[in-house]
Order: sequence, then C-alpha cells, then structure tokens
Amino acid sequence: GHMEQTSIAHLTSDDVNLPGSDFFRFYRSADKQEKEKARIYLLGVLDATEGKSWCQYSQLQTVTLQEFVFEFFNKLPAARLHERAAPLIEEALATRFPCKGGKA
Repeated sequence: GHMEQTSIAHLTSDDVNLPGSDFFRFYRSADKQEKEKARIYLLGVLDATEGKSWCQYSQLQTVTLQEFVFEFFNKLPAARLHERAAPLIEEALATRFPCKGGKA
C-alpha cells in the first residue's frame, strides 16, 4: 500500500489564530492528523522565534521539548488557554531557554 501523506494542506486559515486550548487538544490527541497539525504548528513557532525570544536551540532535544511543552500547557490556568497558542509557546521557551546577553 502507499504511505498516507500528511501535508500542510490540513492547516487552514483558522489555525493561524489557534487558541492554546485547541493546540493542546491536538497535541494530546490520539488522532495522527491532529497530532501532526500541532507538531507542524509548534515547529513553525520555534522556527520564527528562535534567536529572538529564546536561544540554545542546540540544547533542545525533541523529546525534552515535547514533554516540556506538554508540562507548560498542562499547568496553565484555564483562562490563559484562550490566548493564542503561538505566544504561549514562545513564553514557555523564553522561560526555559532564555537568551543570554552577549556570548555565553
């Protein structure tokens, strides 16, 4: 058989303003397509904010990152989950991987 191809096509314009609650639901979903959607979204945020809001990309291991993002969203007060997912992810990274002024 042929491999099922997941593509960016599953992302709609609605996903640009994705609330944290939806992101977290996708992130934990048993549905492969929803999980992939959250993963692609997360990678996009990482790509756009690395070196600006947070640093030390080299120290980031995917597994650690997945757990870390999960923990961060898990601990957020319900009210904050209504905020956009992207700034929440950015905040999570900034607290965990702050950019040091000048050279490390």
